[in-house]
Amino acid sequence: MTLKIPSKMIWVPVLTLVLGFAGGLAAGAFGERKSETQASAEWLHRLELSHAALDTVYFTALLKTARAGNVDAVETRLENNLDFSLIDLAREYTPARDVQGTAAGALAQAREYRIVHPHHAPLVNVEQKVESALAVRTPP
Repeated sequence: MTLKIPSKMIWVPVLTLVLGFAGGLAAGAFGERKSETQASAEWLHRLELSHAALDTVYFTALLKTARAGNVDAVETRLENNLDFSLIDLAREYTPARDVQGTAAGALAQAREYRIVHPHHAPLVNVEQKVESALAVRTPP
C-alpha cells in the first residue's frame, strides 16, 4: 500500500527541525550572557512564535488529513515522528541530565507502546537507531 502524503506535510517537519536547531543554537548563545538585551529577547520571541506557527500548520494538516478519512497517513506520520523523537531523546539521555525522570518515563511509555504496536522505519539506519534508543537503560 503506497501512502500519498501531501508534499507540504513533508516540509513542515523538516522546517520545524531546522528552526528548532537554529533556536537551540540561539538559546545556547544567548543563555551564556548574564543580561539579555531587549533586541536579543525580542529575537528569541520571534523565533518561538515562528516555531509555534510551524507546529500549528503541521498539526492542522494532520488533523485535516485524519478528518478527510486518511487516518493511515496520519498514523504513519506520527509513527515516524515518534521514531525521530526517540532517536533525539537517546542521543541526549544521561541519568544525570534526566533529573526528574521524565526522559526515562517517556522511554518506558514508548517501549510499552511499541510492544503493542510494532512499527518498522522504512530506512534501515533509522530502524537501527530506534532499536538502540528503545534499548537505552534507565534507572527503575
